[in-house]
Amino acid sequence: MRKIAFAILAVWLAAFSLRAEAQERGRSSRNNEVRIGYGLMAAPSVVDSYSDILADFAPESGIAYTDESGSGAIYFSYRHRLLPRIMLGVTLGYEQVKKSYVFAMEGAPRMVGGKNDYLTVMADLQSRYLQVPSGILSLYWSVSIGAGFQKQKLSDFEYGSTKYDETRFAYQVTPLGMTLGLRSFGAFAEVGFGYKGIFQFGLYGRF
Repeated sequence: MRKIAFAILAVWLAAFSLRAEAQERGRSSRNNEVRIGYGLMAAPSVVDSYSDILADFAPESGIAYTDESGSGAIYFSYRHRLLPRIMLGVTLGYEQVKKSYVFAMEGAPRMVGGKNDYLTVMADLQSRYLQVPSGILSLYWSVSIGAGFQKQKLSDFEYGSTKYDETRFAYQVTPLGMTLGLRSFGAFAEVGFGYKGIFQFGLYGRF
């Protein structure tokens, strides 16, 4: 009777082990990841604010800035796992910054409304520092480079509105990122600097 019980237990343990291995294989096959995130203090708005501060210290320029507001960086990312610790992907981001330009020069309008739209496309490289065995928590770093397309529109001029387009080098350096959740979906948070922001957070899904 004991031999039969031990045999049944051994078969059950073997079956459980094979099932766990199969599940682990299935989980590890989730090599594609999509993200939607939101970033605070992205490079475009930070640079704009810094330029405004410099302008305030240079009143001889005749231009000052006021009523600045930003949407924050909203972005969508896709990444593919090439190696157990390495992922490559692409990010599409958007941010809008509004502010008023105050002209003190004679003959110019007193205040002009301004709107800056930033569209960003970047390639991403992500490398994992560590991951707990259950996969619920992982730490990583990432870098991104690409192009940022700025569209500026100034309105309220006496002669109408004016538009200005510019293409910039876009980047993001993230020394520390964290995912928390299941292997198929969860949340993430990052700290870095660039076109996605200094503080970033959002959701991810893997398939």
